[in-house]
Order: sequence, then C-alpha cells, then structure tokens
Amino acid sequence: MKSHPEIEIISRDRAGAYAQGAKEGAPDALQIADRFHLLSNLADALVRVFEKFQHPLKELSRTTVVTVEAEIGTVAAAKMPTTSVEKVLPSLDKKVRPGILERQAQQRANRLARFEEVRTLHEQGATISAIAEKVGLDRKTVRNFVYADTFPERQPRRTQGSILDPYKSYLCQRWHQGCRTAAKLLTAIQALGYRGRRSIVRDFVAQLRQEDGLSPRIRVLTPPADRRARLTPRTATWVVLKRPDQIEDEDRLLIQRLRTLDGDIDATITLAQDFARIIRHHLLNDFDPWLSRATSSSITALSNFAAGIERDYEAVRAAIETDWSNAPVEGQVNRLKFIKRQMFGRAAFDLLDIIRNK
Repeated sequence: MKSHPEIEIISRDRAGAYAQGAKEGAPDALQIADRFHLLSNLADALVRVFEKFQHPLKELSRTTVVTVEAEIGTVAAAKMPTTSVEKVLPSLDKKVRPGILERQAQQRANRLARFEEVRTLHEQGATISAIAEKVGLDRKTVRNFVYADTFPERQPRRTQGSILDPYKSYLCQRWHQGCRTAAKLLTAIQALGYRGRRSIVRDFVAQLRQEDGLSPRIRVLTPPADRRARLTPRTATWVVLKRPDQIEDEDRLLIQRLRTLDGDIDATITLAQDFARIIRHHLLNDFDPWLSRATSSSITALSNFAAGIERDYEAVRAAIETDWSNAPVEGQVNRLKFIKRQMFGRAAFDLLDIIRNK
C-alpha cells in the first residue's frame, strides 16, 4: 500500500491486523468495514446468547406425530385405509458406538481444559494474541472463550431430512397392501412427484423387510417442514437475522415464542434485528442511538459486540454511509475455491498421460 499512494478506499473485514495494516500502509485512505462480516460478527454474538438457553430452545422443539392420511394429503389425493394399529416408521439413524462416545467425552474434556486455561491466562492479564500463541488456538476461538458466559458446548450436527420423507407413509401403505417390489414402489411415487435416486427407495424397502410386522396404518415421524423446529442456537440465530421479506409466518411465530422464553432473549432479538436493519438499509441516523443502547446492555455478548463496534467506529460508520463492500472480491474467491475443490486430486501427471494417449 505504501507503494500505491493513490489508494483512497480500503474495504476490509473486522480483523484488527487488517485495520492496523491499512492504517500503516495508507493512513489517508478511508477504511470501510465489510457489511457481510459485520452481520457475521453479530450472528456469532447471538449464538453465544442462545447457548445460555439451550434447554428452553429444546422445549420449543416439536416432535409432532402425524398419520399417514395427513401426510399423503400433502403429496397427492390418495385414499388410505383407516384400520389396524399404529406404528412408527423404521428409523435411518445410526447407533452411536460406545467407542465414539468415549472419544467425544475425551475431546470435550480436552476442550474444557483449554477453555479454563484460556480464562486463567486472561485473568492474569495476557492478551488474546499471547494466549492464542501459548495454547495453540486461533485468536477467534480464544476471543470466544474469553467473552463466553459459560463453557460453549459444541452443537450437535443437524440431521437433514431425506428427499423420500414425504413419500414414506405412502410406501408403507402400499407395502402392507402387498406391493413388496422396490421397482414398483419407485414407479408409484414417481407418479406422485418423487425425483430422487432409486437406491434411496431400495434402502427404505430393505428396512421395511426387516420390520415386516408393520400394520397397514402407519404413524410417521415429523416431516421435514417440522424438523426445522428442532432449534439449536445457530438455527435460532439464522431465523432471527432473516431479511424481513424472507420471513414466513412460521418464522414470525417462532420469533414470538423465542421472545417469551426470557427477557434477555427478547432484548437480544430487538437489538440484533435493529442493527441488521441499520446495516442493510444504511440508516446512519439510527446508528449512534443503537450503539448507545447496545453498549449499556446487560447482555454480555451484545455489549462486547458493541464494544468492538466502538473500537472500529469510523470503519463501521463508513460501511453504513457508503455502498463499498468486499462482495466482488469475496465472490471471486468463492468461485476459485469452488473450482479448486472440483479439481482437487485430478490435475496430476496421470491425467496428463491419459490426455496424451488419447
């Protein structure tokens, strides 16, 4: 930058090293904090708040059981028998082996020990950079440990629904009517709109064979639309920070229920949505009042986030006041990473030999 005195504007993320480098390399240039990274930092703060309320979040989760008739009604106007006993569909979940549980417990113990070491070093006056170098952790991880109210537990992986879920109850109904061939069942659900792989149907039929005692009327677990209600701190954050034009009725209902869990959650959602609106719509006049509210907040994660905004005040203000951002560069970087991952392990001498022989 020193060799390019013509630089007038620097758009950057929130890392202190970038801010310091830009200040030293181009002291007269206008620094602008990237808006995407500002919202990403806000999301991290929200996750830390919601992590304190993991049990109430689980209470909001729904495990509603629906009948075959109700589910098939969402797929096609098919008539279903209404007799016999109810039973749960075979589960695709894999059992966790004891060895894996022991390893997970050991990993948690190691992480807890590092967490306590980081907190001890911070209380002794060590800087985040010094702690990161000493314990061998990333600075962001150290910062999260330092500002966390409690030990941040790792979030379980979200289970994704199968493309076959809307058709499982219909498959079970046909199965108990005597249709036991995977190919015929596949043809039947393809007529209802199924576009997945045939191997998924074969695997499900194999499970039905193992559960051959199922009755004609089946009760199934929550469909994919309801699984979304199994809240984690990150899922709740994602819903809260949605753009207003993307929020659906079920999202609004969920946010209302979140607000009723605790006063801190209610205040957090209000502050977070207000900041997101300021950033997205360049509401400069609302920025300083919001910063004052957030700084004086009793919610540690939000007040720490606001303190970081204050330290980077001019760059954040410029982000609200101007249209500059990292978006073009980030888009090209993402494109290059995508291409690199597609080609990973392929561009070797063996490939050149194949091309030469052709």
